[in-house]
Amino acid sequence: MIVIYHNTSHTTQIVIDHTSQDDFASMPVAKACFLLANRFPDHWIIWCDTQYKEQFDQERLTPHLKHKRIMISQSVDNMQYLNAHFGYIEENPFIKINPDVPYPTWFMSTSVGGMHSSLLQAIKGDMPEHLNFDYFLNSLAKQLQPQGVFCYQIPDLLSQKTIQKTSGLSNAQLFRFVKTHYKTQWVFFLFVALLIYEKQFAVFALLKSLGYKKRVIQPNLTRLPVDEVDVMIKNETVDVIIPTMGREKYLYDVLKDLAKQTVLPKQVIIVEQNGDPESTTALLYIKDESWPFKIEHQFIHQTGACNARNLAIAKTTGDWVFLADDDNRLPENTIQKALVYLKAYQAKALTTSYLQEGEKQVFNIPKQWTTFGSGNSFVAGDIARKTHFDIGYEHGYGEDTDYGMQLRNQGVDILYHPDINLLHLKAPVGGFRKPVKHAWSHELIQPKPSPTVMLYRLRHTTKEQLKGYKLRLFLRQFIAAKTMNIPKFIGQFKSRWNRSVHWANHLDTL
Repeated sequence: MIVIYHNTSHTTQIVIDHTSQDDFASMPVAKACFLLANRFPDHWIIWCDTQYKEQFDQERLTPHLKHKRIMISQSVDNMQYLNAHFGYIEENPFIKINPDVPYPTWFMSTSVGGMHSSLLQAIKGDMPEHLNFDYFLNSLAKQLQPQGVFCYQIPDLLSQKTIQKTSGLSNAQLFRFVKTHYKTQWVFFLFVALLIYEKQFAVFALLKSLGYKKRVIQPNLTRLPVDEVDVMIKNETVDVIIPTMGREKYLYDVLKDLAKQTVLPKQVIIVEQNGDPESTTALLYIKDESWPFKIEHQFIHQTGACNARNLAIAKTTGDWVFLADDDNRLPENTIQKALVYLKAYQAKALTTSYLQEGEKQVFNIPKQWTTFGSGNSFVAGDIARKTHFDIGYEHGYGEDTDYGMQLRNQGVDILYHPDINLLHLKAPVGGFRKPVKHAWSHELIQPKPSPTVMLYRLRHTTKEQLKGYKLRLFLRQFIAAKTMNIPKFIGQFKSRWNRSVHWANHLDTL
């Protein structure tokens, strides 16, 4: 293990396998990282700000360095290099960081952290070595995370946090970062957002940023394999949960697919719903046929996938819970592959590829996932049994993304693996296809966006992310309206937005 002590701009001390070295003293930190990675290709490279040297204990990092495709850091007092204004242009769930758990994010800190030498070797030549170390780390993680590098902020890498690190990011640096990592239109959007919400006229930062080109890294991650061979899974038990309504034929095919699995589920828990109080079950084949696993069947008259999934999860006892739909088709090695990948990556949650007929797969590498699939995911049983689908989203949108955020806020990252390919039939019958009358359906001013969408954003995004979303929504609706009566349009937009906030707050109490 190599430890680089630094003062943010230059190295102050290098310790290699517990022995202090003088070869790389007083050079830019990023440059030292590349030189050390070249000389020691199979070492972990750790960095630590000199002011935290007394609180640094490398043994605290070791449990988090699970494989070579990892970058970790700790931000002291949760102060990020990229300030809150960055939220205006970024929507993903990696921005609102829970500082109390290991949290997936490409926001990196120079306070303390680490990565493997082979990761730096994979991108050498694509990143300038003279960059400010804060800028370098965040730029590196921003580009590598979508390409299969797992990035986290860890809360306990230092034995104590006694010194506060303040963010010194200027508007010029912020605009430069946006210009070199996003499409050009986002610097103009950021300019408008700062003008409206912060009363800042950042025209000079905007103009200066236009001189920079977008930075692109194309790493060769074949040097960083994650061992997926000989992973012991034979003692792992899996429970499958399936909510269903009016799709007995499709569900039968799902059960047949599960019966052919190379690793059989321990039990399949089915919650069948029918809103007609006089109705009876349509799933006669559950008892009429023999199945190679236990089937727990519950028939209820209350409709709603959130409630049904919660009832099913409560009945699970297995090491893993597979959340499935009643209209998907599964290759026979689905469960086996999922367990292998979960063990290999030491993950607690996995979402699979889930395409419809004729769709082309876009994401072809294992990576940290920005959402969660309520019909195609595996979650560790102990985690699943203490995480619930929120009833506030019932008959609306957002319950799966909310569930994913609940996982992340417990310190559970969501792995996506492209090699598990489920087919989503999108059955034309059954499900929740009848229009639902919501509590706000009668209102003269209809909420926009949907209150369930607003509920998710109020809960799980920063205030800057929410304002950025509001501005994007306004611009889209204004362009679509093709109106010249701007004051009237603004008034209507505000009224509908406010009604959405009102009803979202009501849903939050359910």
